Amino acid sequence: MTIPAGTGEAPSRPSAKRRVAAAGALIALVAAVGLAVAGVLREPLRLVLVLVLVIAAVVAGWTALVHRGGRRAAAAAVAVVALAGIVVLLVTGSLLRLALVVGLVLLATAAARVALGHHLAPASGALTALLRVLAGQRPAR
Repeated sequence: MTIPAGTGEAPSRPSAKRRVAAAGALIALVAAVGLAVAGVLREPLRLVLVLVLVIAAVVAGWTALVHRGGRRAAAAAVAVVALAGIVVLLVTGSLLRLALVVGLVLLATAAARVALGHHLAPASGALTALLRVLAGQRPAR
């Protein structure tokens, strides 16, 4: 963790909750990739497309969490389009697999939000409520 120069504060270790959330985000990403690959293993073109889309969805989701303005909107749009592409490519297979892949991508993004904690750009009210629900917290009233 980097502390801005001149603040005089020593870097602090992230809490156990944030470290577990970071590990959970990475595990959910690996699980989503594994499930997606298992669904299209015998079709090389779909395999490559699904891999690219899963990774794009997660990275774009993480990017949307830490930036503001146009960059956030663009990253969120990329994440939504990538998730839609995953759905299109996996819909002919197991619906359970499809639901798990999409759920794991969302879980990876929500866990990243918890892991990054106060280092995030401020979110809109609706986005904040959705991310709190995904992170297992009660929405603010």
